[in-house]
Amino acid sequence: MANHVYFYIHFNQVDKDKVFKIDNHRGWNEPVEAYQQPFMANVEKTLDDDGWLEDSYDWHIDNIGAKWVTLDYADETELSGYSAWSPPIQMLGHFSKFIGQPTRMTYEDEFRNFIGVAWGDVDGHASYEENDDVLQLFLDKVGMEELPEDYHWDEEVEVDGTKHIASELMDDLVYQWFEDQ
Repeated sequence: MANHVYFYIHFNQVDKDKVFKIDNHRGWNEPVEAYQQPFMANVEKTLDDDGWLEDSYDWHIDNIGAKWVTLDYADETELSGYSAWSPPIQMLGHFSKFIGQPTRMTYEDEFRNFIGVAWGDVDGHASYEENDDVLQLFLDKVGMEELPEDYHWDEEVEVDGTKHIASELMDDLVYQWFEDQ
């Protein structure tokens, strides 16, 4: 099971000051909590007396798509962060509807148990394509049936007469899979 799922949402140029709420506390320019973002303003929520989200676990599952989410970067064409257990598919739909344009999100589990691409549309819907057998991409490419128990990802592998560091080849395969979707 994934603990952290890292995601990158790409979109056309927006006015980041109108789309994102940024916290400049302590001199850091980080997005505030997802539930406080303008793109989540129309999603029903209840805050306690201190301004914190009530029943946050269920709210996040229902409206974000994950147990929790942390937004760590936002600019005119990208929003990135990480979530727990699952990618923030529902959040992508809310975001796409808010900015009025289609979006594309790539995501991967921190251990690459799964990777995926999701798309949001202007009506607030989101769909995704997921690969939960990422290791097979690597095995197929290097012509192996399985990894030895003591396999080291910093080893060199040869593919079509070219040598690669195994971990770098895996990165290339994941990014190519993202592009192919």
